[in-house]
Amino acid sequence: MATTRMKTVGADLGTGTTTIYTAPAGKDVTVVTLRAANIGAAQSTYEVTVAGHVIVKNANLPVGEAHIHAEDGVLFLLPTETLTGKAAVAATVHVTASVIERDALP
Repeated sequence: MATTRMKTVGADLGTGTTTIYTAPAGKDVTVVTLRAANIGAAQSTYEVTVAGHVIVKNANLPVGEAHIHAEDGVLFLLPTETLTGKAAVAATVHVTASVIERDALP
């Protein structure tokens, strides 16, 4: 029987590439929502990649604001692929993703 698990993951972005989430081995993943919030005291730009594909580039995020980038499950990760990001100002942008993990197809 196939196993499905839903969860929310997130990370504060650094100035270097930060891993937000890695799809587990043996799981296909649907990214249902992807949000970024400025939790710091300074404005910052940021980028987010899914499996090496840039989906957000140089997005400007003022203090106290948030962006929604993916909704309705339009992004996918295969087993061991990653969701990563980086920001111009460390520990200022927090990215949160809601994901659905399913047993990978053979």
